[in-house]
Amino acid sequence: MIVPKHLDIANVYGRCNANCDMCAMKAMKARPGIMSNEVFETIITKFCDKNIGGIITINLVGIGESLLDPGLAAKISYARSMGFNSICVPTNVSLLDEKKSRELLDAGLAEVVFGIDSIEREVYERIRTNLNFEAVMQNAHRFIEMRDAGNYATKIYVRIIEQELTSKTDADYIAYWTKYLNVDNGDMVLRFPKHNWADSPLPIEKDCVCPYIFDRMVIDAWGNVQFCCIDVESDFFDLGNVLKDDPVELFNSETFTRTRNLMKDGKINDIAPCRHCDVPLKRLDRGILQ
Repeated sequence: MIVPKHLDIANVYGRCNANCDMCAMKAMKARPGIMSNEVFETIITKFCDKNIGGIITINLVGIGESLLDPGLAAKISYARSMGFNSICVPTNVSLLDEKKSRELLDAGLAEVVFGIDSIEREVYERIRTNLNFEAVMQNAHRFIEMRDAGNYATKIYVRIIEQELTSKTDADYIAYWTKYLNVDNGDMVLRFPKHNWADSPLPIEKDCVCPYIFDRMVIDAWGNVQFCCIDVESDFFDLGNVLKDDPVELFNSETFTRTRNLMKDGKINDIAPCRHCDVPLKRLDRGILQ
């Protein structure tokens, strides 16, 4: 049986304080919510017996802003107490005040991803509408300073979503952030190209394998298994619920097995939601900038 190497657990689902053009949240019809600590602990406990050299990273990520979860630090602490030490949280940084920074650092957060798409205020605020550039930058720098001053092991990744507004800013972006990050600690500047949400009006020709359904299990705030990170409404297929069934058995279900085999046979476009998705192609362009 395949044990996922990565878990994406949506501690926040469909809730965000920003309104970004590249996000699918505005089109979601599913009910928003925040995963309770009890549900999170149940999921983590279920995976403990299956974690035999399998799960590498737990990403507390959904379609939403992770720091809206008031129980985030407690979730990180619980996962670590159960032997899962590599916990990653992506954030738009706007809510990362001093108190929240200290809570996450003290909880043992292994990795944090700062979604900061430009070092130019006008460009940034056109992309991340509803957010304040100066406040975000202040929060990011304070977190870096607190991490360094306290000798915390937390790795900091600063990520730019490459799109029309940001396509010519890589050199300045790299030069700016590498002055503050610690490469020896594992810090990185990342670039992700903008992708669609399996909503292309026409099929996108490809015969590749999408690694996400081989090594990553995605779970929404109510324990429903999602086909991948693009399955934002948990409705591509009926893949079960990890609160009711064995999560690793669900990850090896007939649907997962069939779709993996189609991909390995070069027939990814025979899978209905994959036919209109460009993520496997855009993933090839992801990388480290510095």
